[in-house]
Amino acid sequence: MRKLVRYILGFTLLLMITSCKPAFKTDISSLDSINTTNEKQTAVIELKASNPPTPLATLPQPTNPPNVPKNTPNEVHASKEKFNLAYVRNELKSQTGIFDITESPNKKYVAYMHSDTNSQYDPLTLHIWRVGDDKPQETQEMKEETVGDVIWSPNSEYIFVDTGTYVTRAGDLFVAEGVKKVVSLGYLHSIYFSPNGKKILYSKLNRDVSTLKGKYVDPFEAFDLVMYDIATNKEEMILKGTETEDSNAIGWLDSQTISYNLIKYSEEKGELQEENVKYKYDVKSKKSIVDEPIPGNKITLTNYWKITKSLSEQKDVFEETWSPDQRTIIYAKGNKKEGHGQVWIWRWGEEKPISIYEEEMLNKFVWSSDSRFFIFSGGISSEEQIKIVDAHNGNIDKIGCFCLVDGRIAGTPYFFSPDSKLLLFSGVEEIRSTYKMNTETGNSHNVSIMNMDTKEIKILFKATDKIDYVALGWSGENKVVYKKLDYEQNSDEILEYTLLN
Repeated sequence: MRKLVRYILGFTLLLMITSCKPAFKTDISSLDSINTTNEKQTAVIELKASNPPTPLATLPQPTNPPNVPKNTPNEVHASKEKFNLAYVRNELKSQTGIFDITESPNKKYVAYMHSDTNSQYDPLTLHIWRVGDDKPQETQEMKEETVGDVIWSPNSEYIFVDTGTYVTRAGDLFVAEGVKKVVSLGYLHSIYFSPNGKKILYSKLNRDVSTLKGKYVDPFEAFDLVMYDIATNKEEMILKGTETEDSNAIGWLDSQTISYNLIKYSEEKGELQEENVKYKYDVKSKKSIVDEPIPGNKITLTNYWKITKSLSEQKDVFEETWSPDQRTIIYAKGNKKEGHGQVWIWRWGEEKPISIYEEEMLNKFVWSSDSRFFIFSGGISSEEQIKIVDAHNGNIDKIGCFCLVDGRIAGTPYFFSPDSKLLLFSGVEEIRSTYKMNTETGNSHNVSIMNMDTKEIKILFKATDKIDYVALGWSGENKVVYKKLDYEQNSDEILEYTLLN
């Protein structure tokens, strides 16, 4: 695996990039009160059997059961098709010169970069293989150099190829069907698709402004906050950078709300001083409001270096993972080689970190896009108890999760919705049958969602003695993608289902 280390000179960029980012992929409140006594088991509420299954977008109050709209899943593809997803995966795995294999959220496409020289360091060509087709399509545009990330839009209609060797980068947007180029963009660090896949948020260099920070750091340009509308092919200026201010994109909280950092610079005794405040911006009203988790907390360079320096000096620290808004870091401390340890959390502005969970085997940490929750599990069994932590108050919920996807333990077998309001996962049921005797536990598995506000769990697709369901992720704002396994028919199919309001 090749990695490209992007060093950030200046606090503006440190707020966004705090560790090495892989530029290349291979193929395939105070927390003083946090302790494990806050743990609780969540209750599972099963939906009554219906035909079709009851769709959910927001979980109903117990006393007001929802109406059941007539909505049925859409089939993506079935295992009995010749050119199904498994076929495409196997074909690409058997070939040389294939890099950055990336499946679309709806599992209908597989994108990858191809090298004529079998080297990932040489110029690469984007290919997209639509599941069901006998061969892929390739772009007719120029080859891409120094490819970093290959990013699908949440609605699976577009793909973005990120390139560059520095924090100021460039990339190309393509339509998935036909692999045709839409636009080239220049930006700081990364771009962010809206949850509906229709807009792109990013910070853009403004070379027309002479900046105070330019005397001290590089890049010296001001950064504007910009939103690109794919349908109209137009940029909308949200906030312009000035001599003493930068606007750095964080991402989307939902399709109408943007999260960003406003960086203010000043000069004191010949040194650059920087202060950061997080805002959220409403796309419709075009208004911004402060969105700091700790009101009045000043985020400065001193806060950052205190945390990073302390952690870098501890040899038993691993899996350091910053929240999307860069306000909180979670990490493990223990046996780094064997991958087990205690879970710790440290928020900017606080004097010291807090231990929130006892030592255990750890897989990886997953944050919600709003930086409110994170999840972790052991990653060693097909059925695991995953822990869901509220980073604001330290509450911990535990749920049983089926973690086996396509015959292997999945790194992240649970999925926050784009707006962070729901958690999609494969639940465990004690429904046993002769069809499932050869599985690891003999249990059955469903597709469930948890409401992150109420912690209620609802089963979307309940298992039977002959059928299991496995969650695969989100497609766009309100569609879930899952696999249906029919043991009696010895078949499986991938389905897409829309949650209705």
